[in-house]
Amino acid sequence: RQLEEEEHGSCSAGEIHGWSEVAPSTPLYESVLVVENYRAPAPRDRSGLALELAGADFAGGWTAHALVAMVCPGESLETRVVHDRRRLDDEAGRRVAEAFRQLLERIAGDEDPSIERLLTSIGDDELPLLRSAPRDAPRPAGDLGAPIEEEVAALVARALELDSVGPDDDFFALGGHSLRAVHLLAALREAFSVDLAIHEVFEAPTAPQLARRVSTARGQAAPEPPLTAAPAHEPAPLSLVQERLVRPGADPATRRVALEFAGPLDPGALGDAVVRVATRHHILSSTLSAGEARFRPELASCPPHVDLTGAAPGEVEERIRQEAERPFDLAAAPGLRTTLLSLGPERHVLVVAMHPAVSDARSVDLFLHELAAAYRGDEVGLPPLPFQYSDLARRALERLTGDALRTEVDWWRSRLAGLPEMVPLPLDRPRPPRRDHRAGAVPLPRPGEIDLALGRLGRRAGASPFTVLLSAFALWLGQRSGRRDVVVGVPIDGRRRPGLEPLVGPFTGALPVRIEWDEGTTFLDLVARVRRRLTEAYAHAEVPFEVLAEALRPGPDPATHPLFQVFVSMRHRPAPAPVASDLAVTSRPAGEERLPTDLALVLDRTPLGTAGELKYARDVFDPSTAGAFVQEIAGSIARLASGPEDPVPDRPRRRPPSPAGRWFAISRLAGPVRRRLLALPYAGGAAAIFRDWPERLPPDV
Repeated sequence: RQLEEEEHGSCSAGEIHGWSEVAPSTPLYESVLVVENYRAPAPRDRSGLALELAGADFAGGWTAHALVAMVCPGESLETRVVHDRRRLDDEAGRRVAEAFRQLLERIAGDEDPSIERLLTSIGDDELPLLRSAPRDAPRPAGDLGAPIEEEVAALVARALELDSVGPDDDFFALGGHSLRAVHLLAALREAFSVDLAIHEVFEAPTAPQLARRVSTARGQAAPEPPLTAAPAHEPAPLSLVQERLVRPGADPATRRVALEFAGPLDPGALGDAVVRVATRHHILSSTLSAGEARFRPELASCPPHVDLTGAAPGEVEERIRQEAERPFDLAAAPGLRTTLLSLGPERHVLVVAMHPAVSDARSVDLFLHELAAAYRGDEVGLPPLPFQYSDLARRALERLTGDALRTEVDWWRSRLAGLPEMVPLPLDRPRPPRRDHRAGAVPLPRPGEIDLALGRLGRRAGASPFTVLLSAFALWLGQRSGRRDVVVGVPIDGRRRPGLEPLVGPFTGALPVRIEWDEGTTFLDLVARVRRRLTEAYAHAEVPFEVLAEALRPGPDPATHPLFQVFVSMRHRPAPAPVASDLAVTSRPAGEERLPTDLALVLDRTPLGTAGELKYARDVFDPSTAGAFVQEIAGSIARLASGPEDPVPDRPRRRPPSPAGRWFAISRLAGPVRRRLLALPYAGGAAAIFRDWPERLPPDV
């Protein structure tokens, strides 16, 4: 059973509880066994096994569980039983601890212990019964019952999207990661006027530990003024991100999805649902021009209905692509466009396109969930919105200007100083002068095993699985490029203030994370370094990436992405929302996917399992090259998981570069150096140069 469950161990207990049919107020389990699994000094055969118990200890108090048994092997076996005083009194706790000790002695002293014999050796009157106690029963003073600890625990639970957390629950073990830690810090600042750094969540991952940090720093930060909603009819300023996404010549990738309905769909009800969601989120019914956004609810309309009954599959796909890729005119129409295609009486496709100036990936998920709720008539799924995206944009423009903006940009300038413009990836073709951003994708092999390995490494290193994934990807990138100094793009969610979680808008951005390491660095050391670099980057995440790239890389090169060429993300995707009991809905990308960078490693965690893929730019990479990359990355993670204390290697296990790749490498060198290389006496020509180039290059190259 343990091996079976470890195969699915990437999910946290909180996530499993949320997906199960067990009520939130009922625990999934009431007892826990904790084994400090130290390596035994030497194996022993069964006949010579002797178990020496140092004694059984017990402690009473409030715990998240009724009983917690802890075992620590060593010179002798130390055992400890912690019980909840609401469920057992101290005398009963002592009896449980003693019975546990006796049971272990009997197991060790019997060559073939049977379950029946062990059970009969414990009399029915030896073990007390647990008293039932509500989850919200009064707790002893000094435990999690303290008001500040209860408040912190409530904020931790909200950041994790759980109903509650216990005093021993680890933030990261329950599914927390760096972005959720950022949201938690924003909520703590709002509630207690404290400025905690993200590393403090790693160092104090339980609610009581974090509450002590809050108590120490309480009141040291000036409270942030409350966010207020402006009248809907007033024009709103564009955010710094929106200004750059709507400029003439900007070519951002539209977010597109096709919803396929199988069953009796009501097109009128679906159209009403689209209008309802579009007018709830003003940004989806606004025009953007001349530096301002104007809410135009009259422009929100039902999707046009196109009858394609009897059309060939190729014709249907072409129409979906046309609708998805049709350009927007944001000065005249909103950045949300929907089209309903009818393929038969009970077959429909809703094509949804969102301009990036009004949405991000989470916005698409929010739109689809609210669309399902509006179609069902579920008002609970459509709570009132206290703010709009424009309210946050107005506040950000007030705060991030003048000296404040210069200070942040200067920090990034110093952090990225001396960095080459590009990481020399082994491309199959030279970058064209202007990219078409067409993307391909190769699935990650055995993503569940990879996710499990990331979780184990994270627990070992005291870091989130995303930090481990970023470390492994940066290491592979360094091995591929021959450098120990690389930059990787990571996502950042701007919904860092309480109350912004249900809002649609371009909140998600990117941060360039610079990662350096030295010869002999172990992978655990690298993970610790990456965690610090992420912490620093998140602390300076106020400046939108577009503004940062404009300041640090003036005069953009259309052939390359600014500041970084690779991207890595780990997304926690919700389960699809049911639309109606008699209507099956599936979603898929619509049109050709676009990728602004050369490579992007994406790991998606959903209630249905883990999936991953490596996206690649088709104008510079072949599918076979991307396939080789993904095998290298998966193999590298597996090897790192088996030896995280070993020094990281400088070269990956990989296939040799193609002749075209060698030729391109030569073509990128300076003219005189290139001519000298091509003049070397190699019978195999230019391709042969790079087979043994370290030994044959001129010494000054």
